[in-house]
Amino acid sequence: MSVLERQNLLPALRHGGMILVVSVLIWLFAESQSVSERVVDVRLSFSAPSEAGLLVKVDDANWTGLVSVRLQGARAAIDEAARQLADGVPLLVGAPGVSAQPGTQLVELRSALLANPPMDRADVTIASVEPRAIELRIDELVTLKGVAVRANLTGVQTADKVEIDPPQVNVILPARNRENLGAVASSLTVVASLSQAVLSAIPEGGPQSHVARLSLPPELAGVAGVRVEPSSVTLTFTVRSTTESVTLSSVPVWPMEPPTEINNWDVVIEPMVLRDITLTGPSDLLQRITDGDLRVIAALRLSSDELEQRITSKAPVILGLPDSVRVETTIPPVRLTITPRAAPTPAQTPDQEE
Repeated sequence: MSVLERQNLLPALRHGGMILVVSVLIWLFAESQSVSERVVDVRLSFSAPSEAGLLVKVDDANWTGLVSVRLQGARAAIDEAARQLADGVPLLVGAPGVSAQPGTQLVELRSALLANPPMDRADVTIASVEPRAIELRIDELVTLKGVAVRANLTGVQTADKVEIDPPQVNVILPARNRENLGAVASSLTVVASLSQAVLSAIPEGGPQSHVARLSLPPELAGVAGVRVEPSSVTLTFTVRSTTESVTLSSVPVWPMEPPTEINNWDVVIEPMVLRDITLTGPSDLLQRITDGDLRVIAALRLSSDELEQRITSKAPVILGLPDSVRVETTIPPVRLTITPRAAPTPAQTPDQEE
């Protein structure tokens, strides 16, 4: 190929390439603008502005929140609409197509979607929505003011009254449920309780404060839209100690000898009563001791060797205590006087007397 022919070929190739690029762009544009159709799943939610004081609920047990929307339009517009619908569509009551009037209403979903963002600005048509309509219930919320709070501290014994801050709360509920309560509404109470984990870790003594969650009254359990304001309260209380102390003014001292030595010795103890013996243990057991249900004595245990040695002092030990009760007082020795008991004189027979 000559130089002249090569010089003429290059402009021809450039021209042909430009024509090809333009043709592809035209085809892509035409393709994007061609009429198309697609079905997309869209998650719908219904709610009311917080200041509206309304409870919104779909009155259909089978409602999942998902609807099938059939879109028609240019392919590019459908792609954009599907992207915007992917995050779901929240519909507020009071918006076009969704009345804010309390009661039951039938919401035509196609009209509601077309009249609200993002579909009100989309360059596509909604051919159909499945399901076509849903039944929406709107309830007005009312407030029960000054509902008393009751503390529930299962398994915890408090030394005094439990202080609750605040002692009263407000219960927000649907108006129709308020009407159903009737006169019972004036006697409702909200229960403040602590978790089992917190209860098991509560130390004795106090005062101490814990934030407690609130539970709805049984009359409102399971009612949708009911809430308590505030949602928690502070409980301040003192835990009664399960371990207490008591001082016994007198505890008798009894000598205890081996059975074989009982008749051989006379034992005199001084003093025969111990004074001011302090015991520590569970309060219920200490109460039984002070009431006399459990008898406490001080035993002076003497062995045969100690009797033979005629020891003059020894510390007694406290008997009759449950294992969980301990003696806090140091028991001092008591003085002893041990003397042999005289052997009995054999009885004489009548013949011996003569």
